[in-house]
Amino acid sequence: MYLSGMGAKRIAVHLNHENIPSPADTKWNNVTILKILRQEKYIGDIRWQKTYSTFMGAKWKINRGEQESYYIRDCLPPIISREDFMNAQTLREKNTRKPHKTNSSPFRGITKCTCGRSFYFRNTEKPLWECSGKYSTVDQCQNPTFLDSDYHKAWNRMCRKLKDHADEVILPCIDLFKLSEECPVSDEILQLRKQAEELSTRKYVLWSLCSQGCITTEKFLTLQNEIDADLEEIEKKLSLMDGQGDEAIDELTSLYRLISGTSSEKLTKKILKRVLSDGRTVEFELMGGLKIKEAL
Repeated sequence: MYLSGMGAKRIAVHLNHENIPSPADTKWNNVTILKILRQEKYIGDIRWQKTYSTFMGAKWKINRGEQESYYIRDCLPPIISREDFMNAQTLREKNTRKPHKTNSSPFRGITKCTCGRSFYFRNTEKPLWECSGKYSTVDQCQNPTFLDSDYHKAWNRMCRKLKDHADEVILPCIDLFKLSEECPVSDEILQLRKQAEELSTRKYVLWSLCSQGCITTEKFLTLQNEIDADLEEIEKKLSLMDGQGDEAIDELTSLYRLISGTSSEKLTKKILKRVLSDGRTVEFELMGGLKIKEAL
């Protein structure tokens, strides 16, 4: 299967689907498959002393030349040909040998899949993006892979559109946020403020009851801590809601300035927050909360 083009992950999924037991009687995975591919015993050979331990040592170490090792040919009945084994080693080394730019993609770590998992960058002959749940045995992701070159084209295309239409897209968003700052306070904020006032009143009543000996000091302190925790939570929410508009305006203003004078390659680190993809489209979320979708 490996020589026919199936990767280690796909082989593991196939074996699990066929209910074929693994050597350790656990679920197959790509690590187990790759270990088997390296085993010379399947062509009838044995390498003695792959591992060693120091005198009275409790742990075994991989022998990387510290000790002598011995390779014995044709001492076991082979189950595959030597030619197939060597071809598998060549293919395995080709697939695992990565150029220095393996993790250099500017979209690495921020590309999420609509299934809830993450897309990861695979630096194959044609670099591509693949969901981490593509070969999962549980709730397998059906979203397709997509080429890294198409990803960059979508990003560059979005940047060009935004540069050409910044006045029509970004400036109206800034005006809307400024307008919302001038609007009456929302019902949610009013409700939170009312809750804060009620908690403060309860705190004063508890203090009065404690000073009159109606409740113990221990009971008072316990209830006071609960009220203080609730007040702190409300204050955090109010602070966040009050500052959202100003923060969005600042970020959108910065976006407007950056988009006109920065290359698309440098913009990824400056304005891009996260990306959501279904393998067919990508939705770029920029600073200021602006979201723009492009086809792949």
